[in-house]
Amino acid sequence: MYETAITTQKLNSKDPDGEVMFLLGNANAPFAVWDEKKIGKPTPKKAVKKPPKKKAKLDSAKEYIRIQVSAKHLMLASPVLKKTLSGGWKESEIFAKKGSIDLVVEDWDLDAFLLFLRILHCQHHDLPSSVTLEMLAKIAVMADYYACKNTVAFFANLWIEKLEPAFPTEYSRDLMLWLFVSCFFDKRELFAKSASIAMTKCNAPITNLGLPIPINVLSKSFSDVLASSFIDILYQDRINIDREWYIQHVMKRLKEQRDLYLSKDWSCSLDCCSMLLGALEKQMHLNGLSLPGPQPPFYGISYETLVTAVHSFTIPRWAPISDLTGRYNTEHYCEETRRGYNLLEFKTVCESLLRNW
Repeated sequence: MYETAITTQKLNSKDPDGEVMFLLGNANAPFAVWDEKKIGKPTPKKAVKKPPKKKAKLDSAKEYIRIQVSAKHLMLASPVLKKTLSGGWKESEIFAKKGSIDLVVEDWDLDAFLLFLRILHCQHHDLPSSVTLEMLAKIAVMADYYACKNTVAFFANLWIEKLEPAFPTEYSRDLMLWLFVSCFFDKRELFAKSASIAMTKCNAPITNLGLPIPINVLSKSFSDVLASSFIDILYQDRINIDREWYIQHVMKRLKEQRDLYLSKDWSCSLDCCSMLLGALEKQMHLNGLSLPGPQPPFYGISYETLVTAVHSFTIPRWAPISDLTGRYNTEHYCEETRRGYNLLEFKTVCESLLRNW
């Protein structure tokens, strides 16, 4: 009955006597797509919801790859597959009646799926000593879908150790793969490292690239999240909230410094605070930071580039004219001037980093 739809007869047997035949359709579908043209640009607001897991159905217009596997191994390793085969569903009724069943799955990368099934079938001698980061992320998505993280974790830990030396230092697709992998396999230090880079170097709201990154703890600060169970974690939303907080923090400090120059609290002369105010306003304008400044969600701005810009601000050099001779005196450089710029530099980094780390 199914054979009419299976135009690709490739057989990959994890168990030649297995009772379950996976029919893999749309194999090697695009995964965690990264569009450079859209990074840092506004996108239409849409309600972001994780799509429900739907059972794939056989499509006579598609080609399928057949993979024969053991029902016992699947049920031991995955509660999802155990429920499918023995939980009173339509599939379990067919399986109980016939002793075998065809299960249609969609979009999995073939090589990743085969590695995943080898782990489930305890075929450890067929597993590679290392895999690429993308391959590991694909396997992690499958482990999440079939709820068998613990079964995969041992080999994932070995592969992660091999991958760590090539950990990215910039916001990129690889960094988002690391964010997901470290989240899923409870690698707290790697997650903190990934999240820190993403928060400070991303110049737009961070998206999950379609990866199943949890977003269900909206009330906790990021430091609380790191100290809590990784079972219930907000990542994508929390990272975006903290990214915006960092940038707003810098803008707040710039405004406070400007307000100080405008107030009566400046202990030096009117000439001094006027020169400092003008220099600050000019350098803020040149960097696109004139008040009220950029607004959330801060497209085109990263915390790191913003701090770098502020730290490049230079103190104006000037000298007052003598009342008696009309000549310039020595260059003015008071303690207040030095302290003001040093304090601005300190507050735009140290205080913001203390928020979560």
